[in-house]
Amino acid sequence: MLSRRVCETSMLSRRVCETSMLSRRVCETSMLSRRVLTLRNVAIIEACLRNLNVIKTCLRNLNVIKTCLRNLNVIKTCL
Repeated sequence: MLSRRVCETSMLSRRVCETSMLSRRVCETSMLSRRVLTLRNVAIIEACLRNLNVIKTCLRNLNVIKTCLRNLNVIKTCL
């Protein structure tokens, strides 16, 4: 009877240990998925910054075009 209880206790402690290991794996998986999300967010931010650089370049080009048009108006006035 006593040895059966020892065996049952042993089985129970093994289950507790397995549950603990499982919950640790769940936690590690959760941390990993959080890191993946963070990396995804970083990639999105990098893409936005690239787009902002493109917009900045376009605005610079528009300023150049604006200056050219002003110069053309000056030339037109001179003619």
